[in-house]
Amino acid sequence: MPKGGHSIEREEVAIDSRRRRSLKTIAATGTAFVGAILFAATGAAAQQPWSAQYVAAAEQPSLDVFAQYTGLGKTGGTDLEIFRPSGTGEFAQFSIFVPTGFDLGLSRAAGTKIGTLIAWETAGTPHVGAITADDPGKHPADACSPGTHLAVWMLAPSGMSSLPAYIDQTSGSETALGGYKIVICVPSSATSGLTLDQFDIAPNLTNPSSSGFYLWRVFVTPYLGGVPNPSGAYELRSREPLPISLSLRGRYVRGRAVLTGQLVTPAVSTTGIFINLFTERSGHFNYTTYTQTRSGGRYSFSRRIRKTTRFYAEVSSFRSCQEATVAPAGCISETMVSVSSSNVRVRVPKRR
Repeated sequence: MPKGGHSIEREEVAIDSRRRRSLKTIAATGTAFVGAILFAATGAAAQQPWSAQYVAAAEQPSLDVFAQYTGLGKTGGTDLEIFRPSGTGEFAQFSIFVPTGFDLGLSRAAGTKIGTLIAWETAGTPHVGAITADDPGKHPADACSPGTHLAVWMLAPSGMSSLPAYIDQTSGSETALGGYKIVICVPSSATSGLTLDQFDIAPNLTNPSSSGFYLWRVFVTPYLGGVPNPSGAYELRSREPLPISLSLRGRYVRGRAVLTGQLVTPAVSTTGIFINLFTERSGHFNYTTYTQTRSGGRYSFSRRIRKTTRFYAEVSSFRSCQEATVAPAGCISETMVSVSSSNVRVRVPKRR
């Protein structure tokens, strides 16, 4: 049994791009986290050789975590992608439970930039903006979360009204869910004129200093008939073992790129984990195939190439929730933090 008593079951399925879009390229500017939007991959899941149940699971609401740094005590952007497919109720409220051990940097002064966010319309239009610290003393009468708060962040997506994020330490039974709770209310399409199906919320955080298995949770309250429906609230989860790293090496052998790598973390078993391979074509990386790790987290790919080619690998998995939930409508899905390798160039030698 791996450290912490957690295992990653083989029933997981690799998902190359379950969402229509992803915040995939990240860079730091000072203490800010900046996201670069890359690609849409409509229908990608249906093209993979997975069972019908996994394809159906890929179209469920999900929480995906993309961490800029996955080392202990490292400070950087942590992108929380909260997604709902068409046909599900609009977002009314998020209650985000931050795993105990993460430092949110709540002492930052009002006006300090905390990170970046993107609110996505179902039509694919992104509303990009900044997350900044605000004075919590200005918000005790806010209808979304009345009362005093430890901190308040302002989310300001372009073309939309600003959305306060109310932050408090957990207490009582909620301490089992995480160290901090962040509450965000989302206006309905009837109020804002916008129908949103994904939020990328990327604050700058400091990772825990101890290795372990960290579980992110988001409780989503949907709208029903234009009003929030607490009885329809559901939970989304994402697992983040720390520290964690993914390596990739490549060499050219008789017309093929032979790629080998290893997934390393002391927090969970690394056997049987799905690894996705991406190949650069025409200046863009595209999903190519997947494999599973062997003993010790080792994995390999072999791809025929005709010219010098770049590759990278990524952990990405999806499964049903493994533990009971207090959400009235249940826990919908559970992912694993997306960890990427460095890019690797496999050079094809010139013919003599």
